[in-house]
Amino acid sequence: MLDKYFPTFSKLLNFNKKSIPALADDATFFRTSRMLNLETGADLEHPYLSSASVYAAAHKISQNISQVPLKICTQKNKDKTIEIVEGAIYDLLQSPNIYMSKEQLIESTILYLLLNGEAFWILDGRDNVTKLPQEIWCLDPIRFKPIQNNQGILTGWSYRNGKNTIQLNSWEVIQFKFLNPYDEIRGLSPLNCAAYFIQLEIFASQFNASFFKNGANFGGALQTEKKLTNEQFKRLIEQFENRHSGVSRAHKIAVLEDGLKFIENRITQRDMDFNNLYKIARQNIFAALNVNSVVLGMYEDVKSYEGIKTAHKTYWQECLIPKMNMITNKLDHGLFKDIEGGKFWLEFDLAGVSALHEDFNEKVSQAKILVDSGFDGNMINELLGLGFADNAWKPKAAVMPQQQAFKLIAPETKKSVETTQKSNI
Repeated sequence: MLDKYFPTFSKLLNFNKKSIPALADDATFFRTSRMLNLETGADLEHPYLSSASVYAAAHKISQNISQVPLKICTQKNKDKTIEIVEGAIYDLLQSPNIYMSKEQLIESTILYLLLNGEAFWILDGRDNVTKLPQEIWCLDPIRFKPIQNNQGILTGWSYRNGKNTIQLNSWEVIQFKFLNPYDEIRGLSPLNCAAYFIQLEIFASQFNASFFKNGANFGGALQTEKKLTNEQFKRLIEQFENRHSGVSRAHKIAVLEDGLKFIENRITQRDMDFNNLYKIARQNIFAALNVNSVVLGMYEDVKSYEGIKTAHKTYWQECLIPKMNMITNKLDHGLFKDIEGGKFWLEFDLAGVSALHEDFNEKVSQAKILVDSGFDGNMINELLGLGFADNAWKPKAAVMPQQQAFKLIAPETKKSVETTQKSNI
């Protein structure tokens, strides 16, 4: 229970509810100290800030998932499921804490998953597994450390914020993670395998920025007819390395002395082929995050409208929906399973996702076949997941039968006789 350490978890975060204006900027949550206090050369540690490809893909995924309605469901009876739109659980998810909405909670969860391979919810005020928390906080995974017993079994988590550290019971924390074959407890970010290409993109951007900032190409060798002493040679190398080595020092002006000549390296930016370099880096970053370029507005590899539709549909089916299922399954098990006998669960409502409407049209066609075969509407609605409200349906016998005309050849006269047969098919 967090209250024995702090009256509310907000105090650990130095939040003062009374000082927060009614229209406080929710985006303040994302301005963590790691993001605001960057050190020089730490760009690779913060790819969401430094890499346009990482930002575009991760932001797209987290924002798309957060905009899908998240429903709280329960079973009214054996055959009917209803959505909960009021009560303590509903209020908790609508406003999980003083700074975040439900959408921002989901967005930050997905974003941390992509960048760190794991995300943590602190369930503030949860006394035991049968109780709802008072607030839900999604915080930086780097601040969490596992607590294990002598047998190595996970028993809880410690959370550190500056000088303050608290210990949390297992029921006070929910960990979402991508499977890490190298660590049984911590998650693995998909960006780890793309680190080289993220570095390429960042260095290429820095190189080009330095080129335009300093105005001229620099690269080549120093030549002199004189014999240099060891001290002169070391001083010369040290001066040039300190002033000109690395992408951030590219294109700076060199001062030559005592008969030194500079032999220029004639490699141009065209020779560097930055366009292909950026493309290769971007493709590998997108592949790591399971995003295609079409959903980010890049259509050079798509030649038809059908190709665009397929790309968006594949993006939802292969990238977004699996992550959404992971979130709901984890919450059903870690939060709702022991509350009131596990009668509540979460579902993302995909009915409003236009990229999946083609599947809906196919379901309607299947429903028509089932109706004609004698199934009632409620059974079809549940079987195909059409999302309609249940209705009182007329029995099949009340449906007007269709009439089909066909020709019958009389064997005696070989004449065509037209008759009509009623059919319920």
